Amino acid sequence: MGSLFVLALFVVLVFVGMGRPAYGVIGYFIFAVLCPQWNWRWSLPDIAFQRYLAISCLVGFGLTGFQGRKLSSNDLRCCGLLLITLLLNAVSSTTTLSPAKTALFMGIYVKIVAMTLVAILVIRDHQHLKFACWGLALAQALNAFNINQIYFSQGHLNVMTLMWNFLDNNTYSISTLPIFALTLSLMLCVDRVALRLLAGGIVALQLHQLMLLESRGTMLGAVCIIVLSVCFMPRRRSNFLLVAIAFAVGTIMAGPPVVKEFASIFGTEAELDDSASSRFLLWRAGVAIIQDYPILGAGPWAGEVLVPQYYDGDLGDRTTKALHNLFFEMATGAGLPAAIALICFYYFVWSSAFRCRSVLLDRADALVNPEYVRSVVLALICGIPGFWVASMFSSGLLIESPYIVVAIGLGAIALAKEYIEVKVKQGVDMNATLISQPANKE
Repeated sequence: MGSLFVLALFVVLVFVGMGRPAYGVIGYFIFAVLCPQWNWRWSLPDIAFQRYLAISCLVGFGLTGFQGRKLSSNDLRCCGLLLITLLLNAVSSTTTLSPAKTALFMGIYVKIVAMTLVAILVIRDHQHLKFACWGLALAQALNAFNINQIYFSQGHLNVMTLMWNFLDNNTYSISTLPIFALTLSLMLCVDRVALRLLAGGIVALQLHQLMLLESRGTMLGAVCIIVLSVCFMPRRRSNFLLVAIAFAVGTIMAGPPVVKEFASIFGTEAELDDSASSRFLLWRAGVAIIQDYPILGAGPWAGEVLVPQYYDGDLGDRTTKALHNLFFEMATGAGLPAAIALICFYYFVWSSAFRCRSVLLDRADALVNPEYVRSVVLALICGIPGFWVASMFSSGLLIESPYIVVAIGLGAIALAKEYIEVKVKQGVDMNATLISQPANKE
């Protein structure tokens, strides 16, 4: 039944996307998270779902006259920075040290950048945000449910050999963090109790999944997301209750192995295991490569072919070694300017969301229902730092989930600014609410 539903959803999104490109591009990213080629690999034919959804979306974008929302100066800045990273990677690819790796990287990165830019243009109203939020949350819930099901049926997970959605445990874990931030924000921001409980159930599944996968960097990123979400969540009594319940449940779920694995992050140099200590050696190698290839790098994804020459340790007979760090992967591949442009891309999105944080403390009124604006703004504030923290330990450069959260986030920020302007015209000082507004009663 699941495979039939996925096929039906795919067909519907392809046809809808040709008339409403926003739903087509959202469907494209939902299928990136859902990954039917993995979850239904025994019952579905090998269909290039995302390719057809991308074509549908682009055709729809053309048929509607390339209509998109009016972009703000910050939107244009973010789009420009993303294009700069793509351009610098393209220039660097002409002198790459590893043509095969670079060709693979560019094929994926061009697709991600193109669809992200289209998403920024066409996602522009509350219905788009609602569809994106729940579509992504439910897609990730299925992945988390399946991993939990494997654990409970087998009694264990071998994270050293585990692959999910064609990714290893570290990379897959990082791919879940932006959606985790979004789902956690739904739990704290939507108005209907049933939907908040649904989001809470998905959060519990995702948290237990992260614990099972034992990716220490991702655990640290998740802690960052949780702390920031509690700091900036709407001040409702029910939210404080939810946080207390979540803390109790999390404490119960985190058994001694998880606590020991997470605590090892903060061990002394003598206490670090091979995996943790090798990260420091990789970072040193990354710094050395950047010093020798500062402007255009060694070629997209080609930095790892240089790591054995710069690595101050034993790699055996290996001829390549991934740097396991988002910044170093971009900087060694396309140069420091490309890495700085990528950091600025995420920073300007985050800072714009942070300036709109006052919308998190206001409630819906007759003029507008901002619950999904609140959810996405909070997801940006807590999700971007958490994603970057985790990506310091294993790169998430070619993971699509952070890009769609950023794309819907820029649409939410535009709506948040409109909402704040309306409230200001009504004589409400939104900045004052950051200090003076008491907890809402429900």
